Amino acid sequence: MPIVPSNGDSDYSPTWRWATDEVLAGTHVEFRKANTPDKGEVVVWEIKSDKYGPVSVWVEPANLRNRVQQELRNRKRERGSAQLEQGERVRLNPGAKRPSKRNPGMTVWPFPDVSFEHGAPDRSAEELLLAGSDGDGGNGDSDEALAEATAEPPIGGQLSPDDGIPF
Repeated sequence: MPIVPSNGDSDYSPTWRWATDEVLAGTHVEFRKANTPDKGEVVVWEIKSDKYGPVSVWVEPANLRNRVQQELRNRKRERGSAQLEQGERVRLNPGAKRPSKRNPGMTVWPFPDVSFEHGAPDRSAEELLLAGSDGDGGNGDSDEALAEATAEPPIGGQLSPDDGIPF
């Protein structure tokens, strides 16, 4: 069974139990914190799933937490607000468990696919390296200097001492 029913005293929806190749698709409701007897305070992601109705997803596996944090950082940078929109479509696919790289003998969920309807784009290498209001890398280089810096070395591959450090 992919969900674990909550007890009658809980304010939380049934908990989503990850299963290999089981995709959770639905809409974002909210994030909130919950106290648990064995793990202490955890972040719970309430999602209204297409198949099961409201479910609670513990944002506990490191890969899931990292992907959600990265999305929120991207949104903060792009839009000035690190929020998911209530009702926004989300899709979580944990994939198949794999052996842990850090703890031999244990298996982990890789969470290879976490998608957001209004996801912020990741920055490209070009954006990171050429970040500046005029596209100059933020250091005043002109377009000519940029073209010169990215030019191929002369035929024969020989650089003069003035050409900088060859990599």
